Amino acid sequence: MIPFHRRVAAAAGFLILASSAADAAAFKAAYAACQDKAVFKKALTFPGDKDGKKAGEFLKGRIDAHECLLFNRGQEVSVDERDGNLWCVRRGGDLECYWTIDKVIDLNPPLTSGGGASGQSGGKRGRH
Repeated sequence: MIPFHRRVAAAAGFLILASSAADAAAFKAAYAACQDKAVFKKALTFPGDKDGKKAGEFLKGRIDAHECLLFNRGQEVSVDERDGNLWCVRRGGDLECYWTIDKVIDLNPPLTSGGGASGQSGGKRGRH
C-alpha cells in the first residue's frame, strides 16, 4: 500500500503538469508585450491609428527603454492572466508576465521537437 502522503504528492504533481499543458501557448507572429498593462493599453488607444503605425512606434520606444519585450513568432509561453482581449503571458522560467493582445497568441501551438526553439513555427518546418 502506498502511504497517503506519497499519493497526495503524486496527485499534486499530476495537477501541476496538467495545468501547465492546458496553458501552453505560442506567439502567432512577432509582437510586443509589456510588463505594465497600462503601458500596453496605451499603445492601443492612439486615435486615428488604423494602420498601427503610431502604436508600433510607441511600442518600439518602450522596447528600447526595456519596459516591453519583442516576442518571436512561435515563441512558447503560458497564459497567466486574461483581462478581456489583453492576456499576460510568461516565458518558461520567467517570474514576470507580459501583457499583449489575445489575437497574437495561439492556444494550440504545433508540437515542437528539441525543446521548441524560439522563433520557430514548430511542426510547419520541412513541409513542401
